[in-house]
Order: sequence, then C-alpha cells, then structure tokens
Amino acid sequence: MFIQNNNTSSKTSKDVFALRKVGKIDEAYNLAIELINSSPNDEWNVKAFAWCLIDLIKRDAKLGNSDSTNHYLQQLDSLSIDPNDEILNKQVLYVRNMASPIFKETQRAKQASKEGKHQLAINIYTKALSEQPDNHDIRSSIGWEIYKLAKAQFNNENVNVFAVKKLLNDYLKLNCNVPSLLHSLFLGLADKLTSHHNFNLAAFIKIWGIQNLRDEDFEPYVDDVTGNSYPSLASKVALHGTKQAVEHNDLESLPLLLEVIDRVIPSSDDPIWLELNKARALNLLGEYQKSFDLAVKVAKQKIGEYWIWELLGDIQGNYDKSSAFNCYCRALSSNPKENFIANLRLKLAELLIEKGNYSAAKYEVTCVMDARNREGWSIPEKAEMLQSQSWFSATEAAASNQSLYKDHAGKAEEVLFQNLPWIHANLGSVFSLPDKPNKKRRKIYLNNSEDRFPVEITLPENRFSFSSLPEGAAVRFKGELDRITNRFTAYQFETRTTANQWDIFSSFIGVVDHVNVAKKLVHVIFDRGVDTVIPFSKTPERLIVGDSIKAKLSKSKTKHGTKYQALTIAKSDEKASTNVLKEFSDDVRISNGLGFTSTDIFIDRNLLEDCDVEDGDTVSGKAVLNYNKKRSSWGWKAIAINNKERF
Repeated sequence: MFIQNNNTSSKTSKDVFALRKVGKIDEAYNLAIELINSSPNDEWNVKAFAWCLIDLIKRDAKLGNSDSTNHYLQQLDSLSIDPNDEILNKQVLYVRNMASPIFKETQRAKQASKEGKHQLAINIYTKALSEQPDNHDIRSSIGWEIYKLAKAQFNNENVNVFAVKKLLNDYLKLNCNVPSLLHSLFLGLADKLTSHHNFNLAAFIKIWGIQNLRDEDFEPYVDDVTGNSYPSLASKVALHGTKQAVEHNDLESLPLLLEVIDRVIPSSDDPIWLELNKARALNLLGEYQKSFDLAVKVAKQKIGEYWIWELLGDIQGNYDKSSAFNCYCRALSSNPKENFIANLRLKLAELLIEKGNYSAAKYEVTCVMDARNREGWSIPEKAEMLQSQSWFSATEAAASNQSLYKDHAGKAEEVLFQNLPWIHANLGSVFSLPDKPNKKRRKIYLNNSEDRFPVEITLPENRFSFSSLPEGAAVRFKGELDRITNRFTAYQFETRTTANQWDIFSSFIGVVDHVNVAKKLVHVIFDRGVDTVIPFSKTPERLIVGDSIKAKLSKSKTKHGTKYQALTIAKSDEKASTNVLKEFSDDVRISNGLGFTSTDIFIDRNLLEDCDVEDGDTVSGKAVLNYNKKRSSWGWKAIAINNKERF
C-alpha cells in the first residue's frame, strides 16, 4: 500500500496528467498515489502513476540520486501495466536501463558521439555491453557508431576499402535486431563498395539476409531539394548483387536475388539493366528459353551493343553452337573497345577451332594477347592454353576477321527477328537540328495500313547504309513502332527493287487556290485540313489558280500542328473531288466591295472587279474549299467566274 492522503474526492487521473504537463511532477506523483490507493485496479490511475514514476526516475537518475531512483523503480515494478501499451512499456524499459549501473557510461558514450568521437563511443558501449550482453539497445547504439565511421570513409577521395569491410564485419557480428533502418543503411554502404575491387556484395547479402529488406527499401529515393528520383535500395542491390553472383557463378544467391528483381522491375523507370542481369542469371541457372526471351527484349533496345549479342551467343551455345557463332560475330561487328572483349574473342576462337578455321582463330587469340600486353595486364589462362596447342605455331593468323563478322552478323539478326514482318518504306530527306549541325538524321516514311498517309519517323543517317540512296528510295525495315510516342526502333534494313520512287504513297488530286508571285509560292488544297505550299522551283511548270495538281503527300506533326509536304508534283487533267472544287450558278449580293452568292460562296474584291460583277447579277463559275481563320470555319471561295447575267 502506498502513502495515502484522503483528499481525492473530486480528483481524477486527468488532473495527474495536467500537473505533469506544467512540470509539477512531485504534486502529480502525490495525487497519483492517492488515486491508486483509492482505486488500485483503475487502468488510467495505473497509467498516470507509472508516467509520474518514469518522470521522477529520469530526473533523479540524471542527478545521481540512486536511492530515490531505486525507490521509484521498485514502485514502478510493482504495477500491473497493460502489455498492449507499447509507448508506456518502452519508457518503462528505458528508465530501468537508466537506473542500471551502466547508465552513466552510456550517457558518456552518447556525449562522445555528439562530439564526433565515434570510436571512443564504441569502446564505451562495448564495455557496457560486456556487462549486459542481452541489451539490444546498446548493440544498436554500437551499430550506429560503426555506421557513422563507415559512412565517413566515403567522404575521402580514396576510400579505404579494407577499413569499410572491417566495419561492415564488426556490425554483422553484433547481431542487432532486424529488419531495421540501421540494417538497411549498412546494406546501402555495402552496395557503394561494389564500384571497388575485392568486395563481394553477393557474399555480404548472404550474411545480411535479403529477406530483411523492408517495404521502404523498395521505394525510390526522392531528393527533397531537386525533386529528382533515384532507384530504390532494393533495385540497386538486386542489380549489383545479381551481376556479381553471375560473375562468381554463385548459384546459391541467384534465386533470392531474382525474387527481388521481379519485385522491382515493374516500378523501375529504366528496367533494362535489371532485365539484362536477370537474363544472365536465368542462363546460369539453366532456364535457357526464359533467358533467351528476356535477352531478345533487351537486344531490341540495345541492338548496337556488343554485350547483348555476347549474352545471346552464350545462351544459344547451350543448344546451338552455330547460332552462338553467329551471335559472337555480330557482337564483334559492333567494333567494341578492345579492353572489354577478351572473353568474347576467346569464345569465338574456340568455335573457330572446332570449325577448323585456325587462321581466324589465331587472329582472335593474338588480338587478346596484344591488347593485354599493351595495358600491362596478365594473359588469360584460356589464351595461354590455346597458344600452347600445336596448331597455333603451325598457323599464320588471318590479317582480319571483319569479313567473317559481316558474313555471319546478319544471320544472328535473322534468328532474333524472324517473327517480325518486313515493313515497306521510302527514304526521305536528310536534315540536322540547329543545335546539333553535325548529327545528320534521315526522314523515313513507313507504310501505314491504318491511314492513307505513311508514318514519318527519323533515324540517324549513320544507323544503316543510307548515304548512297536518294530521296524516295524503296527500302524495308524490321522494327517496332510505338504509336503513342511515334518512336520507331529499327532492327534490320534492306533496299527493295521497284519501278517508281515514293512507291508506298498514294496520289492526291488538289487545286491551286492561291499564287503568291512576290514570294514565288503556290498554295494547293487537297481536302479539308489537307493543304500545302509549294515553291515555284518545285513545280513542273508555271501554275495558275484553278489548276489541278497530282501529288504524293507526306504528313508530319510539328509544334504548330499537322504539316503536309508534296514529295512529287505534276499538273493533271483529273478533276479534284467535289469536296474541294465545285461549280456554282447563283445570284450575287455585294456589301462593302465583297461579294456573296445566295449559297454563301465568297467572291473577293479583285474577282468582282476583274469580271465587272454588280450587286444582283447572276454568275456561274468555280469555287474552292476555303478556311476562314477569323471565323474558324470552313466555306467556299470563288476562284473563277465563267458567265454573268444582269437583268
């Protein structure tokens, strides 16, 4: 029974909390004793008393009053506190630690940490942990100090990899509670070390435990200042860990890492590198078809990169050496940097030996050895083994294998894109952007079954052998068109034999509705919303208003809207559609020098004067479809008056 004061008739636990709030801890404590003695089983009386005791223990422990601290702690231990009250129970645990003999030492460690003396803090915490080996708070505190030391290493220009590895090892030995923010931060540090030699992230992950990734670790990091988004920790670790596991033939780690990759790919802004490493991992695990399908997907986006063709060759090599040979040739046809392709050349050399093509094989081995000697690097064991074989000294190396690569590269692409249809196309003009004058691009027009106009796309002029071909040349592509972005990924290219240029375009009949002699331009309308301007220099002869024009038109989207361009132009005897040109015979009403027929055909001032038309006359002639910009509406405009009657 606690000391009692019979003054509690109108007081409640709320009054205790109110006194605590204004700092009257002793008064709150006395009232709490009275309340709990009068109603010891009241839940809120117990809570109020417990919080008072926690306040007093914190106060007296800091003052060094061990007797009173122990007294309050005994009272706290005698209470039956609700185990579901997480906050209160954490505070109870905290003050119990404060009352322990090592509290002063942990406070000293915290002060050392604040002063940046993290190693000193670790030493103090470690001594305290030896006295309370089951105290996970102390373990966690040591972990945070180790993290601060390890993180500081990355601020140096040259990271001391050995020092960081030792600190990572020290942390893992602590066996802190996981998963946790601290545990994830250490994984982040380990991931940073992957850019340095002699650190195996995959091996670290085995000990760290990939299952300890938190949901937060799968969320992208967003910079509060710039708003830029960066890959999540899980994404980076899956990418780098899988790459290393493949390099080290670590079959044990790959299945767990693939689970993480599968989770992060859907939310990744740039999943291609994750998909690439997944394909490599699947190949190593014997999932050849899945690996090949994924590698093909990557190849469509990175068709010019040697490494994707090398991977495709590795996969094909499991069941079709001929296809693997073609893929390796395609990889080397990309002219990769010599320092990165020793393994690729040696794989091709082994297949060349099987084919009995020793001179070509020796060329590949010699290239590897020359490149390694130039850099002062060691010669690969496989190269030395091939060099020691009898055929090597008895064979003269080929001068070059470029023709070999070229002959087989196309076969590799045929296998890759055999299920894609050929798309007929015509080549357009060459151009460059104002800010990139040296980067020439070529307009390409793709046959479009969904529209009467081909689709206009652009490709770099050096993407294929375009330079010798004229505008309008008949070609065909294998590729994929994203109709939302209008981006075309071209994989293969060939010329076609045809009698006419611009053969995929349909011809349109239009009408000249305006001639600007000063600017030497002719305006032709073909349909509602379909018109173009043609320079005099592009016309076959001098044109006048009313002439019929036969043309093949391209359609493109610009920042100003849809634009049409005449690719071929010829004067025609064919009549334009009545949707564009029609004959009329109507009465005329003239107002302010402008004429209008009874069927709302507009006659401009010049035509009225040239034909001496007066108000009330009946005229017949031809009218062309016309857009009134002021009214934003379509109508008709007379371009010729053939007959006039006046009554």
